[in-house]
Amino acid sequence: MAILPKDYQPSDAEVTLCSTYRASNMPYYVENEHALAMLINAHPSSSVFDDVLVKCAVIDRFYSTNIYGNDLNKLARHIVSIKGIDVRLQNGDLSLVNEIASCPTVSSYYLSFASKYCNWHNQRDFPIYDSIVRKILGELNNRFGLGVAKKGDLSKYDVYCKALVNLVKNCDLKSVICQNSRIDFKALDRYLWVLGKIHTAKPRSINNNKATINYAGGKYTIEHMPNGEITVKQRVDGKNKTIAKGQIKATLRKIAEIAANFQYDENWNTRQFGKNLITHINTIQL
Repeated sequence: MAILPKDYQPSDAEVTLCSTYRASNMPYYVENEHALAMLINAHPSSSVFDDVLVKCAVIDRFYSTNIYGNDLNKLARHIVSIKGIDVRLQNGDLSLVNEIASCPTVSSYYLSFASKYCNWHNQRDFPIYDSIVRKILGELNNRFGLGVAKKGDLSKYDVYCKALVNLVKNCDLKSVICQNSRIDFKALDRYLWVLGKIHTAKPRSINNNKATINYAGGKYTIEHMPNGEITVKQRVDGKNKTIAKGQIKATLRKIAEIAANFQYDENWNTRQFGKNLITHINTIQL
């Protein structure tokens, strides 16, 4: 199913529109980026484990990159172990993204996290890899020819980066070009991500009774039942486990901790908590 309207045309006016929408409707993301920038500026090196671990944790939390359990520590140790990493980050060595994502001590391939880690240490050269932006690029590739031969190729970081460059060129997006003629990948990412959020949120808001979210223990499904009750199911090893009524609110708290920028009130009852969390995941969550 297409995300964007059939006649959608990327333009500088659209970039400005999405920037304004983000500032007005997504203040938490703006605040998080300010805080993250301060952290990176205070600890720019990637050679000290404690510093890297804190940066990894904050990036994962703010961007919901879903790093599981002890993988966070393993990724931080892997980053510190990479020879010449600070120089490679400074020089914009794109191969570094795949090297971080392919940590040999974890079973998952953390491409989204790796791109965000590199981006925050060099926003000039490292585009952020994001699933929402990837979907938007897939549609725009079909319409404007971004050089992507097959849909699955956008899962490759180098192809993804080339598609971004071709989008700016083919659609003449002057507003994301810096004075030195380089692409402002941060501005481009914000535009495409907000564009995706705007167009994916509308259909889901019509029926807002169910939401799913991935967690280290498996996929959780929260549902607001016709009788008003909230149910939560956890899918592990291909089987659904229904959370007992007495544990639902505690489980909602746990889910809320990984749902980016969700602010909950301890005074909410289970039904209020569940309804608000469902709405947040369906319209805001990455």
